[in-house]
This record gives sequence, C-alpha cells and structure tokens, in this order.
Amino acid sequence: MSPAAQRGVRKGGVVVLTSGGPLANIVVNGLIARLGPVTVIEEQPETKRQVIRRRMRLLGAVTTLGEIGFGLVQRFLWPNNDRILNIWRTHSLDPSKPAGVTVHRVASVNPRLAGVCFSNWPPMSWLSTARGSSSR
Repeated sequence: MSPAAQRGVRKGGVVVLTSGGPLANIVVNGLIARLGPVTVIEEQPETKRQVIRRRMRLLGAVTTLGEIGFGLVQRFLWPNNDRILNIWRTHSLDPSKPAGVTVHRVASVNPRLAGVCFSNWPPMSWLSTARGSSSR
C-alpha cells in the first residue's frame, strides 16, 4: 500500500495544493460543488518575513520595497473588504472551510513530494499557492 493510501488519500479525482485561506476555500468549495470530492494538501503558509526575504532575493531591494509601499498605501487609502464581501455575496461564493473534506497538512511541498502527489493522482491537479508556482 502506498504512503498516500495509508494516510487515507484517495487516488484519482482532484488534488488541490493550497496554503489555505478564504480564497483557497472558495476554489475548493467550487470544485466540490461541480466535481464531487477532492483531496486537499495544505502547505504551511509562509511568514511575511519569509515572503519579503524571498522577493528581495528574486527581485531586488528596490522593487520589493516598492511593492511593500504600494501594499501599505493601497490598504489604507483604498480598503476593499466591503467590495470583496459584496463579490462573494453576489456570486454565491463560500469562503468558509469545506465541510467533510480531509485536509492533509504538510510543512512544504518540495519537488519530491509534488512529483509523488501529481503523478499518483490523475486526472486533475490544482495548484492554489504562490510559493509552489515559483520558477525555482
């Protein structure tokens, strides 16, 4: 029996790799509503410090500081929480944790684990995380 089968991860169907949060929950709930049960693998989210350090390494200090500055200005001058809630209500999107879904939590999906996940669970895999989609 494979390690995935021992942990109760079903083979086939849809595998969603995510770092969690309301937007990922919307995706998972939408997939469940349209396609049936899914397998969710949730990475531990990166800290803000880790994100900043990685972006400084990849993009440089000036670009990263510009992104941070724009994010702060945007947060205080153009708050969008009401707009996001309105979009969720208008389109009947559900940002709550999916009910009845087993979430397999991992520290990080390294290349070896990703290869095992996505080669053993066809036909569909969904990547819903920024860290996993980097060019490294």
